[in-house]
Amino acid sequence: MPLLTVLEQSFEQQTRQRQKRQSKTQKLPQVGSKRHSISLSAAGWEGLATLALGVHRSDAETIELLGNHAAQLQQPLADWLKKPEESIVRQILASPP
Repeated sequence: MPLLTVLEQSFEQQTRQRQKRQSKTQKLPQVGSKRHSISLSAAGWEGLATLALGVHRSDAETIELLGNHAAQLQQPLADWLKKPEESIVRQILASPP
């Protein structure tokens, strides 16, 4: 499946999910160094995991999965988000519904 199609589907899915749980979105603690700190909402973490893993997980599963591996993900995730070809993913995850 083309990357653009995957991103469009993910964006549409995230928009629907964000609207459903807008009041339930919680902020997770920042990970990474001060220079490369990353702070994503629960919906952002889920979207990132969905893109990375190609599967849909519940919020609790996604938060637990990423929380358990946060130390291992810090630098690779920060590096991944800085890649020019991935900037559209960052914009999609950060954009309001």
